[in-house]
Amino acid sequence: METIWKILCVSAVFSIAIFLQILSCFAFDNNWLPLIILAPMLLTPVPLLLINTCSPADAFSERPAGVHWAEFLSAFFFTGCFAIPILLALTDSIQWGAALTSLGGTLTLCALCGLGLYQKAKESGMLGDSLLT
Repeated sequence: METIWKILCVSAVFSIAIFLQILSCFAFDNNWLPLIILAPMLLTPVPLLLINTCSPADAFSERPAGVHWAEFLSAFFFTGCFAIPILLALTDSIQWGAALTSLGGTLTLCALCGLGLYQKAKESGMLGDSLLT
């Protein structure tokens, strides 16, 4: 697939995920609390940028110095993406339909990331022939 089509597909899926977040606010009881989920959702690329920009701490280290911080931040943001709508629904701040729609947007982005990782592994040859058949 050409690069322009990849960019268009990623932007379309990301737009669908944000649309689901806004729909969860607007369609159910006109409550705008589920928009809180957009903060961790938009900050999830930060750990990847941190890993890519950090250089190794010393000559004997195999992993960059920021890998531990990136692991912590990714766990923090991913947990927030799933926990915020569930906690809002459990405390009756939002309806369960809004929470499930918000989780649907999050899962859409997770599926996009998984597809991207699969394509990257497929192009680099990291997947064995037995997995592709």
